[in-house]
Amino acid sequence: MAALDYLKQHGLHVEPFSGDKIVVRPSERLNDELRAWIKAHKAELLAEVRADSTDWLSWIADRCPMVPEDRSHVARLMLTLHPRMQQRLAERYVEAWRSAADDEPTYHRRDNAGRRAANLIITKLMKGDDYV
Repeated sequence: MAALDYLKQHGLHVEPFSGDKIVVRPSERLNDELRAWIKAHKAELLAEVRADSTDWLSWIADRCPMVPEDRSHVARLMLTLHPRMQQRLAERYVEAWRSAADDEPTYHRRDNAGRRAANLIITKLMKGDDYV
């Protein structure tokens, strides 16, 4: 996390944006030297920001079963969120999964009920119909 730490020392925060883009805030703190440093270390910054979201995917997978499609569905949204929002999303995802699975009376349908409820949260957030 050396690249992210360097920017944190300068009072800056990095967020992933769509594709291979990042957003560095607050922009008022950026000077020409920092802009040049960010350009030179963009790939490293992007990798570190993405690694942060991967940690939340592992956290979710430790608490409820995820198939590869679930993982990619959640990861797409995680990469667009601020780290604090990633945590809130992960917590909501697990909470929805467990609640729906617990409410399903038929044992062999519980995983699918949990998966459907949790992934519906992701879909609504991506469409802008809900918030974290």
